Amino acid sequence: MRDAGLIARPSKFMLGYSKLKFLGHKVGGGNVGPQDVLVSRIQNAPVPQTKQEVRAFMGLAGYYRKYIPNFATIAAPLTDLTRNGQPNKIRLGQAQENTFLVLKRYLLTNPILRLPDMKILYTAHRRIGYGNRSDFTTESNGELFPVSYASKRLCPREKA
Repeated sequence: MRDAGLIARPSKFMLGYSKLKFLGHKVGGGNVGPQDVLVSRIQNAPVPQTKQEVRAFMGLAGYYRKYIPNFATIAAPLTDLTRNGQPNKIRLGQAQENTFLVLKRYLLTNPILRLPDMKILYTAHRRIGYGNRSDFTTESNGELFPVSYASKRLCPREKA
């Protein structure tokens, strides 16, 4: 490392671990998943009553959006509540309550992604619902596994 001009702080340097926790994720065994402590925060999240509580929940859920296919489309009813002009005190309708429960369910059903095999990486991109979705998959023993999901809600000018 010295020859390459690199510096590593021993307290932040890990070598030889088969599994480790990193930036809210568990990485190891060729898989990536959310850390249990943050999943329990999602599990215990109360139904939001204010715009600020919706933003807090969406921030936590959004951090793990790569584990949820069509995240932007699924989350749309809740993100609509955070727009300017919406009241600070909110009442969830059926669509918003379903969205809240669906996002929690996705994040509590032990979402696991595979680390990519750079020799065999597939991408698929399509326009769906409110936005665009991209899937990244890798192949192992003839079977496809998700590496990551990416979605973006389109603004009105992008939908045309």
